[in-house]
Amino acid sequence: MQPLKITIYGDFWDVQIYKDRLYLWDMNGNLYIYNWGKSIESMYNKDKFIELPIICGFSRGDYLYNSNFDLIYKDSEIKNLILRKFNKASSEENVLDLKTMALRAEQKNPFPELQTDSDIHYNNIYAVMQKGLLSSKAHRSSSKYPVSSRPDKIWDCSNIQSIKANSKRLLLSGGSEGLFEFLIDRENFYPPIFKKIDDKIIQLSKRHSLISAYAFSSIYSTSDIGGSFLIANYWDKVDNNWKLKFNKFYEESYIFSGVDKGFSWAENEKIYYAKKGHTMKVSRFTQGNINKSDEPVFETLDNKYSNDVNEKDIVSAGVAQFGTIIEDLNGLSILLSDGNEYRINGDVIRWRVYPRSKRYMNHLHVILNDRIEIYSFNHDYFIDQKTKIFGIKPVKSEN
Repeated sequence: MQPLKITIYGDFWDVQIYKDRLYLWDMNGNLYIYNWGKSIESMYNKDKFIELPIICGFSRGDYLYNSNFDLIYKDSEIKNLILRKFNKASSEENVLDLKTMALRAEQKNPFPELQTDSDIHYNNIYAVMQKGLLSSKAHRSSSKYPVSSRPDKIWDCSNIQSIKANSKRLLLSGGSEGLFEFLIDRENFYPPIFKKIDDKIIQLSKRHSLISAYAFSSIYSTSDIGGSFLIANYWDKVDNNWKLKFNKFYEESYIFSGVDKGFSWAENEKIYYAKKGHTMKVSRFTQGNINKSDEPVFETLDNKYSNDVNEKDIVSAGVAQFGTIIEDLNGLSILLSDGNEYRINGDVIRWRVYPRSKRYMNHLHVILNDRIEIYSFNHDYFIDQKTKIFGIKPVKSEN
């Protein structure tokens, strides 16, 4: 089953999608906000046969991620009709013109410079750049400034390379400066062994951190020059209130039983490891077993995947519901939950997936030199979520 794809031509720097709004930053420091659902209507207005796959693929990915639909999928006639609709939609060449898209507003980038990385969480855009960590109110009703032009400065650290938000927490990977967490609206639950930078920012490690991700309440830090590791946190009931607590560190070599340093990455229940000349390894992480001495925290999964993905120089990686994404020097390899691989070649400026989104968990956004390509992977609707090797199970989210 081929993905659906939309191409939008232009010189873009960053992209986010949140609550039916597409945010596009261009190289000149302009921010364009589009009403996304309205912008894609032209793709099916002339052919109602593909209305369902276009809406489910690009606007409401949650429609078909529903266990109540299992009975429908078991009906071969209905399933085949749905597949025919998706196959028809995937055969179309969909190019959206910025001039005809539903532009909500155009404004200058609210941040003083183009951001190194960004994320949107609870109606705030968080961005890191040389001037530090800043946030700006987003998704406002204002027609002129849907994003506040007066950002708040949170921290003046200039070395943060990537950020990741979840549950009112924000991970900050600072390269050689280490790994930090900004507790947006949570108490500091970390013991004194973790350095407190200020009231809300904690240094979780001094070790190199290239990217990081939440594995439920825990945290996985990836390094391409040093060992990767998991910081295991757990929920504990204290005085009838649930409180988050720190448990311990788990090294990459422990998770994957004594492997040499490779490149490993994670999201929720899946942790992946790749190294040149070695078979790729996959481990299932069980958050609920962290504080149980008689239950395994990590389980190695049978992985028969075999190709040259671990022969490439991995630059970055990530995980979505539909599979895991590996960036190398020549493009992206997407290892899909149905066992297939999808390849995107080219000079990738930036790419994003939205595993914690409600509507856009099937999206992959890829910014290239002269365009952005928005992919929608929909094979995962028909996959057994409990047994798949590549990709995580759907999660609840705010958008």
